[in-house]
Amino acid sequence: TEDIEDIVEFARQHAVRVIPEFDMPGHAASWCAGHPEICPSPTCQEPLSPIKPTTFTPKAKDHTMSLIAGVLDDAIKVFTDPYMHIGGDEVDTTCWNASSEIKDWLHQNKLSLNEALQNFMLTAESMVRSRGKTVVSWDEVWDTVGKKLDKETVIQQWRWAGNSVSKTKNITSNGYKLIWSCDPVWYLDSLFTNWTRVYAADPCKDLDDAQCGQVIGGGGEMWGETVDTSDLQNTVWPRLAAIGEVLWSSALDPTRNSRHHTAYNADKRIRRFRCLLNRRGVAAAPIDNQKARTGPPGPGSCLRQ
Repeated sequence: TEDIEDIVEFARQHAVRVIPEFDMPGHAASWCAGHPEICPSPTCQEPLSPIKPTTFTPKAKDHTMSLIAGVLDDAIKVFTDPYMHIGGDEVDTTCWNASSEIKDWLHQNKLSLNEALQNFMLTAESMVRSRGKTVVSWDEVWDTVGKKLDKETVIQQWRWAGNSVSKTKNITSNGYKLIWSCDPVWYLDSLFTNWTRVYAADPCKDLDDAQCGQVIGGGGEMWGETVDTSDLQNTVWPRLAAIGEVLWSSALDPTRNSRHHTAYNADKRIRRFRCLLNRRGVAAAPIDNQKARTGPPGPGSCLRQ
């Protein structure tokens, strides 16, 4: 915990918030090494087991939720931010059907796989809320649970599918707050997304004022599958700066949809900013890259690369 406390305090001193994500019940196979009892089987490890005591199965084991409760109790001691992320993305419930124990529990409780997943996420939401935190979840949880989610829960939208607007409208028009970080335009590990495409993305596109007011922010997601200390900085920068300017530019500003808010107008600013980062020792990538984090095509000023 001392390492976490040091990170949180260092971040606070630099005006950065640290919001932890405990992804569940998918993306959780790493839990199985220390706690195999919460996983469907040694060969089919996730999502985490949904088994818990219920009216129909009062003697069912409560391994999963008890462990999550302990993790949350430890987490709230070191993570001071009022928000906590519970994940919920990319859950494939196939392994639940591959476990005879889980299948029996589902049958006794008259639950389909989707209903069991819904129950799991609502339980996780309640556990986090009861500890005084505001819940954040990925947009799959909205698809699974919908308006049964507490109105204070924030949905983080990452799925694009070529058109993010319908999902953004659906969530915000139902009164839920939203964080916009759609793949691939604001996924920094999407190496073929250049800064101009990043800058063109608008979380409030085609939303009315009330819906746009529910978009409380956004973010550039930097997943680590193809990054390490050798290329982290030039993968993130300067594209993250383009996301930042979009977010701090008011959607109600009349220049938002004019030439003032275009990559053409921002070009000189981002070039100067990239040079500033380089002078300060940050390995920000060249602006004109067709692929993020590659080197410049030839010698020259940082303003021309």
